[in-house]
Amino acid sequence: MTLSPYLQEVAKRRTFAIISHPDAGKTTITEKVLLFGQAIQTAGTVKRPWLQPTCKI
Repeated sequence: MTLSPYLQEVAKRRTFAIISHPDAGKTTITEKVLLFGQAIQTAGTVKRPWLQPTCKI
């Protein structure tokens, strides 16, 4: 069975985006997707105290 040209292009895609508000767990879910997809072997934790500045001016 051959796929339509559209479905062939869709099958080539490997990119997706996770978009949400700050501190919603984007890094955590991304790590889990990579871990379960066997792209990484271990997942860590990313923790930052609430409202701690990320850079100093």
